[in-house]
Amino acid sequence: MIPNIRMLKEMLEKFVDLKIPFETNIVLKTVKKAEYTPRLSLKLKCDYCGKEITDEPYTYTLYNRRFYFCCPICLREFKERIRTLDRRKKQS
Repeated sequence: MIPNIRMLKEMLEKFVDLKIPFETNIVLKTVKKAEYTPRLSLKLKCDYCGKEITDEPYTYTLYNRRFYFCCPICLREFKERIRTLDRRKKQS
């Protein structure tokens, strides 16, 4: 039994160099099944500034809707904007 592909290649090259006729049968054995995990790639944009979110997003849920932010500053500014709009709405 040949332990790796490189050794197999070297051995076969020697047979070819020596012009020795040979026949090969290669049997591959699955040692371990790799599990396939599908990944979904989504590009999120910050709901405050519009930048693409490259790291783990900051999230905020308001009225059963989830908002995504690129940084804590955008999250803070968004919350402040909501508070301001709520205050204006109450004054009207």
